[in-house]
Amino acid sequence: MPDKTVYSITEQGKAVFLETLRTSFLKFDYDTNIFSITAFFLDCLPEKEQKTLLEQRMTVLQEYLAGIQKQHTEEWEKQVNPYHVANLQRMTDIVLAEISGTERLFKATTK
Repeated sequence: MPDKTVYSITEQGKAVFLETLRTSFLKFDYDTNIFSITAFFLDCLPEKEQKTLLEQRMTVLQEYLAGIQKQHTEEWEKQVNPYHVANLQRMTDIVLAEISGTERLFKATTK
């Protein structure tokens, strides 16, 4: 059996990893897997920064939701295909789920 290889992260690698986490908290993507992975590593950051990033994420999400709601009017619904309406509602559901999940993460950091 060959020797086992053990890898370790360098200081530069750790810095890049933490910066990637910070950046990922402040981005919203309808592919929620990206944030799910980021959330697993929340405890790699100092507690105060965790709270700050989650608060900032909530602001980003609220802005997305406001943008969606601004677009979704009765007049707009009359002018577009029903699939467009359904997709906009799906997008709203995803943002609301992300808001709920971010609220849970924030509560977990305050325990």
